[in-house]
Amino acid sequence: MNSADIRPPKTALARSTIEQMEIYLHVKNTRKFRKSRGQGIAEYGAMLAFVCVLVALAFSFAPGRLLPAVSEAYGAVVSQLNDLTNTASSGS
Repeated sequence: MNSADIRPPKTALARSTIEQMEIYLHVKNTRKFRKSRGQGIAEYGAMLAFVCVLVALAFSFAPGRLLPAVSEAYGAVVSQLNDLTNTASSGS
């Protein structure tokens, strides 16, 4: 046996190199996806914290005026929804 008989054919070598590159690219893309997903979660957490701070500041600067304003807005929305429901019922 000479050394040419022991080596794999070139097509098998090329196929194995392509498979190795595919595995490498899959692993690389998976790591990138995990990193970007973690970054998105951190950004949503930061936005949620910012909104919580804004709400806390709103409650602290207007302790007696905020509740009536929210209650009035809620009442206005409820009355508009009731009007729409009555209009839809009478039209049917």
